[in-house]
Amino acid sequence: NGVDFDIIHDGEIYYIHTDELGDYMADNMTGCFALAHQMGIKPKKIIKSLQSFQNIRRRLEKRSSDGVTIFDDIAHSPKKAEAVLRSIRNIYQGKITAVFEPNSGNRQEESIPGYDSAFVSADEVVIPRLTNIKRDPDKPAPLDGTSLSEVISKTHKNVTYIDDDTKCVEYLQNQAKKDDVIIFLGSHGFRGMIEELVTKIKK
Repeated sequence: NGVDFDIIHDGEIYYIHTDELGDYMADNMTGCFALAHQMGIKPKKIIKSLQSFQNIRRRLEKRSSDGVTIFDDIAHSPKKAEAVLRSIRNIYQGKITAVFEPNSGNRQEESIPGYDSAFVSADEVVIPRLTNIKRDPDKPAPLDGTSLSEVISKTHKNVTYIDDDTKCVEYLQNQAKKDDVIIFLGSHGFRGMIEELVTKIKK
């Protein structure tokens, strides 16, 4: 697991391995290398720091790997969700269930085209109860759970909307099998659902 890549600088090739998941980590770390180099830090010191980097909270954070792997990620837009799910699909062979709650901007009417094929790497998409957001009186009503499910269903055949937290956790628990992956995607904290699911899965 993890990501392996090379950074080429001034004719030197620097090999980097990180235990962090996600192909985009190579882009992030390359950007960090460039920034640190501009600040005058020597390449070998930069590489050493990158190699020892530990994941930050809610960036493909693995919450459980007890038969069923559970991740938490801050991806709150269809574009970010697509990138994260693609990385997970490249690593895991089991069923991937994405529990997705977009931020307020991605519940607006103009965001709908972005959902086309955003979840192709997931076997199932679960929409939980969405956090209440303020409505702009000059704009169409934001997407609620039902309408968001309908939008995603246009390009994904397996979408489930569950507007009750307890029932959602029970559903995820009952559906999960060994080697499956459940990933929570969203800027909100899912109101304790992740912790509850981890506890139930471990029993």
